Amino acid sequence: MPEISGLQMLEQMEERGIEHPVIVTTGFSEVDTVIRAFRNGAVDVFEKPISGTLLLDRIQQAIQRDSKDRDRRKRAKELREKLEELSKRERQVMDLLMTGRSNKEIAWQLNLSDKTVAAHRAKMLNKLQFDSLTTMATSIVQLNLSSDIQSDAA
Repeated sequence: MPEISGLQMLEQMEERGIEHPVIVTTGFSEVDTVIRAFRNGAVDVFEKPISGTLLLDRIQQAIQRDSKDRDRRKRAKELREKLEELSKRERQVMDLLMTGRSNKEIAWQLNLSDKTVAAHRAKMLNKLQFDSLTTMATSIVQLNLSSDIQSDAA
């Protein structure tokens, strides 16, 4: 590439938030080059010449991983949007539930009745479209949204 190197292009893609799988091939794989490539999102780095079969295999793997990553990002975005629809009280109840507190403990902490907490919990699960608290918590952890849960709930 005459105007910029492959690593510079990879860095620009990273800066712009372009999330496509990239396999870097290089004529000389110095450790620094490999580290820069991986830090900027490369899924693989090969020194030329590279076997056509190996390259095709790694391309297929990268496409499969990209498909899974895109699906995960889509599900995370959808869940974040649903989280924003929760009322302040529903969010407080959810945050406390995620810290392992029982309905009774939450009721005491928020100065509510057990029935009110149960109602907020049911509304929250319904808005988020989960059948159970376990399913909700699992999804939040799998989608790496745990950091979105307010730390001041504890």
